[in-house]
Amino acid sequence: PKHTLSFLLANNVDGNKTYELTVTIPQTLYQYYELKSHVMYSQADIPKFVTPCTLKPIADRLWEIYNNTEDYTNGVLMLVHQINYQESVPGKYPIETLVANTGDCDLFAFIAASILQAGGVNTVLFYYKDQQHMEIGVDIGVPPARARVQTFFINQDNAAYYIGECTGGKWRTGW
Repeated sequence: PKHTLSFLLANNVDGNKTYELTVTIPQTLYQYYELKSHVMYSQADIPKFVTPCTLKPIADRLWEIYNNTEDYTNGVLMLVHQINYQESVPGKYPIETLVANTGDCDLFAFIAASILQAGGVNTVLFYYKDQQHMEIGVDIGVPPARARVQTFFINQDNAAYYIGECTGGKWRTGW
């Protein structure tokens, strides 16, 4: 058995061309992650949920559509914005969230960070403890030119990590 999902992607944020990305997840891969520990003893356990190797096939397909880091990043955001929002505890691995087709801010951030890192884009997770919210920070090298809202970044280790919101329902809206 396997799980199949489809996502729509535009060639860019104002895209006039749409692609359909079909993702197939073998049941054995899903079960592997389902059986892994989901316990988070501290914030130091959060990165274990970022699994770039597992989502490399998605990253490779996205790079077939996009030819620059900003459009690739927007493609990743388009993908996660199509997953249904539902509060979820405890944390889940990206494969589990994709199969369930539901998740919340941290689960979406785990998927986005996994795909971006698999595609060679330096990515960090931003966790806002007081707001109980998570976003990604993406080092795309230059300020986003096609963001729909004002962009913000955090400097870390000589890189500007532009903040990307992974929670949203409007998949055509980037940053």
